[in-house]
Amino acid sequence: MTHPQTTFIDTWGWVALGNQRDNYHARVQEIYHELIVNRIPICTSDYVLDEVITLLFKRAAFQNHISFIEGILQASELEQLQLYRITSEDFLETWKLRKKFQDKPAIAIIEWMRYTRKKGGQKNK
Repeated sequence: MTHPQTTFIDTWGWVALGNQRDNYHARVQEIYHELIVNRIPICTSDYVLDEVITLLFKRAAFQNHISFIEGILQASELEQLQLYRITSEDFLETWKLRKKFQDKPAIAIIEWMRYTRKKGGQKNK
């Protein structure tokens, strides 16, 4: 079950954290450190990591970002962050909710996915 204060890190958060030349790198690094120190659970998805890898490797040499991505994957293996692995079923169920609640455009698709998983009792891993 997801902690009520879980923080979802989306693509731009990881990109800023992983790219020292990003304008928001220092601030995102501070926020990330605060989350760790305060033991606020962190989560992301495999879809997000796909985007992060693509963007980081477009912006700098491949070698510059390997350890950063490996660190995220290792943190997931050590259960220091929760990595949502999105299945076809997850996506389709979430899409149904997205269509049903068209009056709530500000709710991100990942939030619908988290709701779907809680409702279905699936473990978010």
